[in-house]
Amino acid sequence: MTGHIRDALLLCAGRGERMRALSPPLRDCPKPLLPYGGGVLVDAVLRRLREAGVERLVVNLHHQAERVEAHIRDHWDRELIFSHERDRLLGTGGGVRLAASFFGGRVFFVCNCDSLWEEADALRRMAEHFDAARMDVLLMLARRSYAEGYEGLGDFVMDGAGRLDFAEGVSDSFYGGVQLVCPEIFLSVGDDVFSARRVWDLARRRGRLFGWVLGGRWVHAGTVGGYGAARRMLR
Repeated sequence: MTGHIRDALLLCAGRGERMRALSPPLRDCPKPLLPYGGGVLVDAVLRRLREAGVERLVVNLHHQAERVEAHIRDHWDRELIFSHERDRLLGTGGGVRLAASFFGGRVFFVCNCDSLWEEADALRRMAEHFDAARMDVLLMLARRSYAEGYEGLGDFVMDGAGRLDFAEGVSDSFYGGVQLVCPEIFLSVGDDVFSARRVWDLARRRGRLFGWVLGGRWVHAGTVGGYGAARRMLR
């Protein structure tokens, strides 16, 4: 087992287009900086990473990059690196591939900025579960029955050993916005722009895509409805 994970990539490079239906002035606010719990949305994820013992954080940026960068500089007191995607977005896989070089071959977390969960020690437990001898990617899975702000039909089915396959129909399990990855599998993709799903499929075909199931409630705060649910969860 891998144990303590000291490195993380925080994905903040989206355009925030799904939040345009919010009323002014929130409509023009980058998603990571939406008000939340006396701070802003990204603060909740930074807190979870800090609690898990992450010491080096890489943040990828695109939309209103200067505003997001300034806030995170003020709210992260450990090693911090910014990976800019100013010219073009690289996708959920390409952004990880670009940032992987900062981690020196070490396993690292990849976290969405708009996924929130109640289970306080989830990242620590994921790290304890990760086994680099068997896994290229370990995905946090949330359950539709305990989720808000999720509108899909589910993503995965899991076998008794924890290996994942893509669901062909409705499934209760879906990707919860956090993964633990070996950088080599992302670096093995030759393209600059691609989806993380491409890497997950590669790991699946190698028998090295695994899941870890989250307990408690989960919220996708990246939609207008999910953002409202996240604010209600605080209460």
